Amino acid sequence: MYQARQAARVHNHHARPYTAQDLEPFAALLQRIGPHGHLDWPASPRELKAYLDAPRVQPRQNLFVTGQRCRLTAYAFAYPELNIDRAVIGVGVEPELADTNLTRQLIDRALDRAREQGAKVAHLADDKNPTRTNAIRQIGFKPVARMLRMSLSNPSPDASKPSPIPNGFSLRRGKQDEATLLTSMQNEVFEGSWGYSPNSVEEVEARLRMPGTGPENLLIVEDDHGRAAAFNWTRIAPPEPTPDTHANTSQGNPEPELIGYIQMTGVLPDYRGAGLGSSTVAAGVAQLANAGAKEIHLEVIQANKPALHIYTRAGFKTHQIIDWYELALA
Repeated sequence: MYQARQAARVHNHHARPYTAQDLEPFAALLQRIGPHGHLDWPASPRELKAYLDAPRVQPRQNLFVTGQRCRLTAYAFAYPELNIDRAVIGVGVEPELADTNLTRQLIDRALDRAREQGAKVAHLADDKNPTRTNAIRQIGFKPVARMLRMSLSNPSPDASKPSPIPNGFSLRRGKQDEATLLTSMQNEVFEGSWGYSPNSVEEVEARLRMPGTGPENLLIVEDDHGRAAAFNWTRIAPPEPTPDTHANTSQGNPEPELIGYIQMTGVLPDYRGAGLGSSTVAAGVAQLANAGAKEIHLEVIQANKPALHIYTRAGFKTHQIIDWYELALA
């Protein structure tokens, strides 16, 4: 009966704009929801704040929440990528309150904001959640792409049997002042790839300031003339101290295991075919393993067969399929 009353209240509750005071309740909501949609939301308030402070996010305009100040129950998000004429829609609902009608209301709120932003198309990811799938189909989204989430468990520094960097090339770590170089490399490598929105230097600088994603997590391959040829940008997710963490460790339970991510990796067009893809990925795996990661995750569009081949050879296995849907915005 209590849950029924709560559901009715949420259905009638208007989603309001996010405010700075919502940070910790929003982080708690995301933890209760767990993995969902396309985005691996940061696990702690500190990391979440860093993400929300990034230039494009603008949570006060683009993020909407429902519930009380002390306990949020749902959110809707329209992430603008107007340089490719789209907005990426995200929604999440407290598990015991989730149903198709509420999910659809949240998607509609995000779509309204996407239209206000000037987006021509909306994209939304479905992780095979029946509630989300029903709402997506009712609204009229059509499937457009499939993304694979892959993982490598218990990596060691030589987990992927890394081939050496080919002759004529060398590997180095990133430097503090290389946001411009990294931006240029990303945008050249992924130009024309489905769903890739070119980054600005300001956006990459903000990302480099986020916990676990700094220059020390960036590997760059150069040719003999010092020209950048390939890169691998990793992230390590440290456990955030919490009261539960303290209680668990004080009782002798082990610390939460670190998770590593290959955020982005690629070879510039002029250097493809030289074997840099496999060796650069292997170098990223070794770096994360040396940093203590017990599992490494990455994402790849299924249609990207060369990248999929490299990851499979390195030992990665698909653990989740994400279907992307598209809706034209009038």
